[in-house]
Amino acid sequence: MIVFPASDFATAIIPQDRDGVTMVDARALHGWLKVRRGFAHWLQDRIGDYGFEEGTDFWSNLTKTRGRPRQDYTITVDMAKELSMVERTGRGRQTRSHLMAQIRPSHGK
Repeated sequence: MIVFPASDFATAIIPQDRDGVTMVDARALHGWLKVRRGFAHWLQDRIGDYGFEEGTDFWSNLTKTRGRPRQDYTITVDMAKELSMVERTGRGRQTRSHLMAQIRPSHGK
């Protein structure tokens, strides 16, 4: 999973695999992009608007908290790039470019 702490995006990316696919924490991406809408509404609208599919583009799970359980999502890098791009902000463009550079396969191997 790639995590985007709001303080230092470029040095904090920690890729993790889910069955060979590099993933991004959707809640952290939402925070990094500084989306003004609430996380759950933002993500559900984007999933509906762009046709993302659970099990292909994202995975969800309930996380226990002290109060109500929280729905967390891990998303593919491709979905993270698209979500970043559709925010139409400088931070969204920066994030998309950074993800493309981080995940790009090395040439000559």
